[in-house]
Amino acid sequence: MGGSLFFSNPHIMWIYGYAGCGKSAIAQEVARHFAGENRLAAAFFFFRGAGDRSRITRFATTVASQVAAAIPGTAPIIEMAIRANPALLQTKHTSLADQFENLIFRPINSIKWGNVAASIRNGPFLIVLDGVDECEDREEVGVFIDRMIEFFDRKPRTPLRFLITSRVENHIHQRLHSSKQVCLLDLVEHTSNEDIMSALEAAITKESQSCLLTYAKSWPSLEDKVKLVEHIGGSYIFMTTILKSLFDTSGADGLTPMERLPIVLSMSPNFDGLYKAILEPCQHLPHFLDIISAIALALEPLSVAQIAHILKVGTVAVINVIIHLHAIFQIPGDDRTPVTLWHTSLRDFLCSRDRAGPFLANHRALGYGCLSILAATSRGLPESPATQYSTLFAKKHWTRFLGSMDGDTFDEEFWDVTTCLQKASTVTTIAEFHFCVFDKLLHHLERVASSTNKRGGGALPPTPPAPSPPLTQGFKWKVLYMVFHPEKWQALRAARAALSSTDVQGPCHWVSLLLEGWSDPVLSGRNEGGSCLHSACRLGREDIALLLLQHGVDPNIKDRSGNTALRTACHNDQAACAKILLDHGAKASEGDVPVLQAWSVRLYSRSGAVGRGALELGVAICLLRELLRHRPPGHLEHAIFLGYLALYLNLRSGRSGSIPDIDEAVRLTRGILTHRPPGHTERTKSLWNLAAYLHWRSVLTCSTPDMNEAICFLRELLEYPAPEGSERAVYLLQLALSLYWRSVRSGSISDINEAIRLTTEVLEHRPLGHPDRAEALQGLATAVNCRAQISGSLAVVDVDKAVHLCRDALGLRPPGDAKRGSILHSLCLCLIFRFEARQNVHDLNEATSLCREALPLHPPGSDYHIRTLRTLATVLQLQPEHLDEALELSRKSVSLICSAHSDRWEHLMTLASILHRRYKRSGAVMDLEEAITICAKAMALCPPKHIRRHKLLALQANLAEY
Repeated sequence: MGGSLFFSNPHIMWIYGYAGCGKSAIAQEVARHFAGENRLAAAFFFFRGAGDRSRITRFATTVASQVAAAIPGTAPIIEMAIRANPALLQTKHTSLADQFENLIFRPINSIKWGNVAASIRNGPFLIVLDGVDECEDREEVGVFIDRMIEFFDRKPRTPLRFLITSRVENHIHQRLHSSKQVCLLDLVEHTSNEDIMSALEAAITKESQSCLLTYAKSWPSLEDKVKLVEHIGGSYIFMTTILKSLFDTSGADGLTPMERLPIVLSMSPNFDGLYKAILEPCQHLPHFLDIISAIALALEPLSVAQIAHILKVGTVAVINVIIHLHAIFQIPGDDRTPVTLWHTSLRDFLCSRDRAGPFLANHRALGYGCLSILAATSRGLPESPATQYSTLFAKKHWTRFLGSMDGDTFDEEFWDVTTCLQKASTVTTIAEFHFCVFDKLLHHLERVASSTNKRGGGALPPTPPAPSPPLTQGFKWKVLYMVFHPEKWQALRAARAALSSTDVQGPCHWVSLLLEGWSDPVLSGRNEGGSCLHSACRLGREDIALLLLQHGVDPNIKDRSGNTALRTACHNDQAACAKILLDHGAKASEGDVPVLQAWSVRLYSRSGAVGRGALELGVAICLLRELLRHRPPGHLEHAIFLGYLALYLNLRSGRSGSIPDIDEAVRLTRGILTHRPPGHTERTKSLWNLAAYLHWRSVLTCSTPDMNEAICFLRELLEYPAPEGSERAVYLLQLALSLYWRSVRSGSISDINEAIRLTTEVLEHRPLGHPDRAEALQGLATAVNCRAQISGSLAVVDVDKAVHLCRDALGLRPPGDAKRGSILHSLCLCLIFRFEARQNVHDLNEATSLCREALPLHPPGSDYHIRTLRTLATVLQLQPEHLDEALELSRKSVSLICSAHSDRWEHLMTLASILHRRYKRSGAVMDLEEAITICAKAMALCPPKHIRRHKLLALQANLAEY
């Protein structure tokens, strides 16, 4: 370990061997030796089940503290690292490997040149790590070893060495066994019978001198000593335990050491046989198994007083057991000092079902005891020595206790489990313990229900589960509360690999089980937090809300404050739950009207968000229909609520192409207009809305009367006295849009010229810098492009102007702007028309790029999304390498567009055109036949005077040639 700083010297020595072969003794002696030479940088001895000594929690900081004291030059460097990153002090935020890198390795490496002469003369510093296999954080230890080796590979001149001792565990062996940085020492190969004989004779002499009995000098005989040496098998800890058992003056067997020696020699030559021989004579002692389980399983060592309090037994009972077992337990001199094991192999033995047999330790007593102490403390009873331990570890013991049981065991234990939990119901953190038991509790109820069903059917299971104890309402409510937090108890279940994937049930399954298994009305009743339905709506569990309603829970049940479940859904912004409630007859009270109406407005305003729009808009519409019951005809707010409903229906129609929605919006608005004659202050608003709705219905249905009526209403609006500039611009732009659509269907040059004149006037009201100038530019570009299609003589001039106007509009809507998508689409259409006129490939490529950018900017299924799909398919069909993609997009657009939509014929025409092109490329007759069929459908839908009808006629003529 001394060595020089040459590169070839290993930085790590690993001493390994089986339990009790002297690893810790060597580590302690080496540490003592290096400390005497002022070369011990730090030492850390792990011990399983000893709190911080069994975890990495304080490992790195403890070592860093010792390093700073042993090598003063590192102290300011360590302090600086902590100031720069305080998280280095906590394993929650920093890995063990990072802690060592920053707090130990780098500081020592940083001062090496100042200590290089001393290091060469005296040798490097040493850190001793004993019992690394007893650290419970195995993964962190593995990463730490990897990083340590990696560091020494990078920094071979660092004046630091490690001595590591452990048993051969896989996560340690696989890292240390093959690295050039590690020197290996197997103690099994270095422990001789002569060494054991010498140690044995010294120990026997010492025990004989301290014993009141007198022994013959020849006892034990040389033959017996040789047998003992062979029995011990090279394990010093085994030797120590045997001698403690041999010279036990208070043993339960009442034998003298001479009488006990033959028994000792007849034991199985291993730890298991030794431990069984020591434990068996004592198992009749009161509370024997609970006491040894508590000592073996304690997550940090417990004193006699703590063990007695947790187990609810007297301290005398605890002392009586451990006195008889002093060969395997270290017995303190008072009630407050922890009781510990002589060696951790005892814990391994007691925790192994295969090895321990009747001495198997379990967490039952610790789980019940700690939980009871927490409950007593929460009720104001004085704290005890065991309170702090119970606070820290009750949940872990409880979880491990439950995790150790199979279904039948839990059925037998169910009464005690539920009784304990119900008594502890005042504990503020009790929900955590319920989460631990919930998985098994529900499975128990399921087995009970299954047993009942089988009894009714005449096929009894061999061992029906024990009946459930009377459950309090409070306990049932806690169970129901857990139903709504499945992520917690399901995480516990997922951690148990023994369960099959088919065993994992969702919360709805459990609600159904509880609905069927509990005859009392707890599921439909009320608690402090409201009913179970209120809880589902509060937490957004629409699946559970649906199940409750299907089982007959009243959708209008109120909590103690008088709030309905619908209002709870509103307060918690749970639209899906509200939809289910309304579908099942939930009613709004008069007091709910302002709150629900305001919520409907919020839902409407944000319904454009992708993925949630359809649901939230649908809920807003349902809410308005329900609220109209409280605002009947004649009510002052009746027209206002009708207006909101028409507005929402129009938006939904715009998203989905629904004709019934827009029909209802038109009907409702006509009704409002009848109550707002000329001169009414709100008439212009109603006229505007009706014109917009009629326009959209005409776009959907190709209804000329609707478009004519919309144009008439818009002209009427413009005749009202002195509308404000911004308001007039809106009217002008909508009138221009309606005229544009009419000209598209009729080919009217006068309509499109008026649309261009009106849009030009709008631009005067929206100069450069106006927030809505882009839409005016887009409208003018669309109108000019339409005129180019109607009038061939103006095509050359108009098509260039349309492209220029769209580019200007696009410049005002940069990436990220919500309105950029529609302008991209308009520019794409203009470029396509210019390509058809001039066959400029640059226009085609740019149109493709713009269309691909525009597509994801529109909500899937919306009108613009469907149009953009068709436009992209139109562009791609002109590029042979993209013909298959074009066909896929075209089929998608046809499947999405409403069957009654006025533009459906254009989507069909595009699909027929693509199929025709593929037929010409591949000769597939199926494509030709499908193209002919689809073209015929498009002809049946196309308006006779539509400006693009000539394209359909040309396609029909081409197909007729085959």
